[in-house]
Amino acid sequence: MTVPLFATRTAMLLAFVACGPPQGDPEPPPLTDTPSDSNLGVQERQKIGNLMGLGHRSRITFISYPDQPHQLELSFAFPDRARSLLRPDGGRSAQRAINYRFGDQLWSIPPGKKESRELSGVHAAAAVMEFELRRALFLWPLGFEWTSAGENRLRTEVAGFGHLEAVLEGEGAHLPIRMDAFDAEDQERESFRTVGWTEEAGRTRPAAFDVYLRGALVWEEEVLEVDLDSRYLDAWFIPADQRERTKGQAVRSCVPFQLGPLVFQRQALPPNTTLTAAITEAERQMALCDKALSASPHVELTSAGVPEAIWLVLEDGDGSPAAPGWNGLEGGPAISRFLPAPTLSPLDMKEMRAASEGTPRALFLRVQPAHSTPRRAELVWVSALPSREH
Repeated sequence: MTVPLFATRTAMLLAFVACGPPQGDPEPPPLTDTPSDSNLGVQERQKIGNLMGLGHRSRITFISYPDQPHQLELSFAFPDRARSLLRPDGGRSAQRAINYRFGDQLWSIPPGKKESRELSGVHAAAAVMEFELRRALFLWPLGFEWTSAGENRLRTEVAGFGHLEAVLEGEGAHLPIRMDAFDAEDQERESFRTVGWTEEAGRTRPAAFDVYLRGALVWEEEVLEVDLDSRYLDAWFIPADQRERTKGQAVRSCVPFQLGPLVFQRQALPPNTTLTAAITEAERQMALCDKALSASPHVELTSAGVPEAIWLVLEDGDGSPAAPGWNGLEGGPAISRFLPAPTLSPLDMKEMRAASEGTPRALFLRVQPAHSTPRRAELVWVSALPSREH
């Protein structure tokens, strides 16, 4: 499946040229040090209203590809940290495009790649305006100083990059039905039109809108959920391959994400096997297997965090068992906790349980390959699927 070529113009939100087959493992978990704000031109973090951050998840339908919906996830910490992730509905991790803003620096990772590229010049400026337009809509009317620009029209400056305009509907209107981003030369770039609103948890939020680029309709967007409770650590907004350079901290403690389907062979471990021994056994069995496997050892854990089995995970499993003895794990909602080393603490399990509901459908640790330095890991809690009507 190929994504529209015009999407490359949007630099940050849609760094998409193609969603081809995966070309590597998902981005590795990050380091645990604190980034140096002075080196990155980033402002001190601030609350907006009573919010420390903002996230939302949307379903988008490209006008040129109506039969292939995508998921778009945005995260913000204020005032100048932002992250977007775009992937096909149900797509694997490697099919995603991720884009970052941390202060004055912006990066993009295209689908199938792990290496980030830094945006500069007009591309960086366009990316800032795209992020700011979205932040303005979802925080409305907070976070910006809006002034009158005519009847039912407001304007706010984005210093050094351009300005935003909001169009309100009807007499006494207080919610925008349209919001536009203009660059430093007053040229219209991205536009949200036909914005619909809904009430949720005592707060009004966008429900749906159409996205235009330079006057052309690009996609229709339905907002699935808005997250006002998560607190993001700074390196959530820095690509993994930049964190060693910036000494970036990890992401927020526990991160919700959509796990893709897995196909694996399960091998039970003897009682009282340590985590280190389980990882060693997984590596030994991986070396003996003649199938193309994920490069990451996987260790299945009990709900208490005790190693119970190892998984030999197929590199390109689609969820359907490959042969007798192989199991399929259906994808779905999951919680991820990045670890600076392949070790578990009681606090790790406590945080995961607090971030999750009920009993996990699966709980496992996946570890970076042995040659990785430092060697990091990811604790994954797979949530139970909702009951289905038959």
